Parts: sequence; structure tokens; C-alpha cells
Amino acid sequence: MGQSCEFHFQEGFAGEAVEMAVAGKSSARFKARTRAQIGLAKIETLQLQAGQTVSISIPALGLRSDFQVGAADRWVTVNVADNTLVVRSVQAGPGYV
Repeated sequence: MGQSCEFHFQEGFAGEAVEMAVAGKSSARFKARTRAQIGLAKIETLQLQAGQTVSISIPALGLRSDFQVGAADRWVTVNVADNTLVVRSVQAGPGYV
């Protein structure tokens, strides 16, 4: 059945196309632009199994990161910082005002 996992694309996005793939198959493609007021560009929810690897890439910037989903992963933040794609699991759902 799997688990619902929210990917929160937050800081550093300026309208570039973002691609997400699971097991080599495209699962999402969208443009992300950070809203400075709240520090959020987009939330993408995927149904995943523990152990699956999600590849996130921004082709225009030459950035890519792989994230292996753990059994407890429900929320994952994705940020662009210092020309790096920073992807990490967080313990609670991020809040935005």
C-alpha cells in the first residue's frame, strides 16, 4: 500500500522546472518558485514504500539529489543552497504563515 510522503520545496527556487522520479520512472514535473513571504515554493505528495529512492533534479541548474524513503519519513524538505540541492527528512510537518 505504501505511505504518503510530502516533499516541501522551500527556499531557493526561482521558477525552474523540477523533476521527480521513483525507480527511474517520472512521478512529477513542475515549475517551482519560492514565495518569499512564506518560504514555500510547492508541496508534492507521493505514495511511496519504505526503501524506495526518489530522485529530485533541476536540470537547468545541473542539480540532482537522491533520497531513500524510510518507514518513518512523512515530511521531506527540499532547498537550494550554495548550488546544492539539500533534501532531508523532518520530524514534523513544516508550518507556513
